This record gives sequence, structure tokens and C-alpha cells, in this order.
Amino acid sequence: MTYFTTFLSPRTPQPELRTLRLIAGRPHGLERLLLASGRMAAGYHGYVHLHAGDEVVRVLGGEVVIRIDDERQTCHEGDVAVIPPNTLHGLRAVDDALVEIFAERDMGTFFPVRQPDGSRRLVEIYRPTHPGTRRRPAPAGTPPTRSWPPSCGRSTSKSE
Repeated sequence: MTYFTTFLSPRTPQPELRTLRLIAGRPHGLERLLLASGRMAAGYHGYVHLHAGDEVVRVLGGEVVIRIDDERQTCHEGDVAVIPPNTLHGLRAVDDALVEIFAERDMGTFFPVRQPDGSRRLVEIYRPTHPGTRRRPAPAGTPPTRSWPPSCGRSTSKSE
């Protein structure tokens, strides 16, 4: 499937400055990748999290501080941050900013959560509005919705 779209320029105002807009992904025929863009209001702070897949953040306008592991970098229009799998990261908008995210689909989003004993453990969250989130697994004991392997249209009747 071939797909063409128009990207919003950094100067195009948006009603909500914290929304990610899927530019290309599953609805457009991509099997493993997604491209999203989003505006963030000055002061927006994305919580530190990680994914089980690769992610690239490109700053298209404004100024953001991007944290990858323990390193923080102030980024401006044209800067790119490469985030390897299973690497804690987050960002903060210094002023109104526009970013583009190129990532693996269904890579999951995990947040470190402090436990009562002071340790931390990673907890996966499921947000259907976030393009990289995996689908919530079915509860234990739930029957599958499809049989496997599929019949591929072959008849199993012996009378043929």
C-alpha cells in the first residue's frame, strides 16, 4: 500500500499542545513502524519510561530537554535523539515545541514504579491512544478469538 500525507509545519497552531498525531502506522499499511508528531506546551514534562523497541525523536520546533538514561541534552529544531530499546528516557518542553517520533509499533511502554521497600519495578501500561502501546493481554483462561493455524480456505471435507 502506498500512502502520502501532508505534515503540519511547526508554525501551524494546534488546539491541544500535548497530543500525538499518528502520521503513518497500522492504518496506513505499516507492519512494524510508526511515525507520529506532537506539540507540547512549555513546561510539559513527559515521565521517564522505556520501550522494548527503538525510538527516534526529532525536534521540529521549539526547545526540549531530552533525557536518555542519565544524560540530558537541550535540543532545538533539527536535533535528533536516538533511544535504544530498554533505555529509560523522557523529555521536558522548555517552550512550546513540536516533535516527531519514529518508532517500532507495539513496542510497549514501561514506567519505573517505586515499591514500598524502596526498590523499583517496571510496570507496563496500556493506552490505546498512544501509538506504541501494545494491546492489553487477555485475562488468563480467556479462549482465543481465532483458531490457529488458519484453514487458508481449504475444505476439510472427505467427500471432495
